[in-house]
Amino acid sequence: MQMIKDIQFTLRNEIKSACEYRPFEKSDYTCRISNEICLSKLEHILSQLDLITQTITPQYHHAHDSTASSASSPMDF
Repeated sequence: MQMIKDIQFTLRNEIKSACEYRPFEKSDYTCRISNEICLSKLEHILSQLDLITQTITPQYHHAHDSTASSASSPMDF
């Protein structure tokens, strides 16, 4: 139970810190936003790569299986 309270406390502090007003010259807003944008881009790229993999994998196995079945009968000319 204490661990949950610690996590909640940490999350509250992170949210407060992210929402605090900071004068522009003392702010790390640009760095934080840049990091969030980079993370979002990476997550998007990974999801696209997963989608490509899911699309290509069945096609690859189908092509590989048909090549293997034709190669398995050497007497066919």
